[in-house]
Amino acid sequence: MAGDDFGRFVSQHGAALSRTAFLLEGDHAAAEDLLQETLAKAAANWPRIAATDRPEAYVRTMMLNQLRTWHRPRILAIFATSEPPEQRSSADVGADVVNEAIRRLRALAPELLAAAESLDPAQSDEVNR
Repeated sequence: MAGDDFGRFVSQHGAALSRTAFLLEGDHAAAEDLLQETLAKAAANWPRIAATDRPEAYVRTMMLNQLRTWHRPRILAIFATSEPPEQRSSADVGADVVNEAIRRLRALAPELLAAAESLDPAQSDEVNR
């Protein structure tokens, strides 16, 4: 019975979830992988998810968390440097590291904005704080 409920959920919300996955990934194949991975995890936990007030929002959050997990190594690489900094004061070095991290994070801004915009309005307000 839970499988029937989950099948109905996917029939009703699958297209919207697919669009969200594409907005998050920017690539159809990667979006398909993201959606399939998320739906597989959702199916395994469907009774608990179905009991929430808004299962679609819950699954979207799962999708965003899955994306973060996949891209975490890339995000962490932003903060890694291949060469030691020049011998300067720690304040100068710290400012350079922060500025470089900000520059690299700005490159990720479209992905992060797309992720925030795909959330439901209540979650979107929390992201914008």
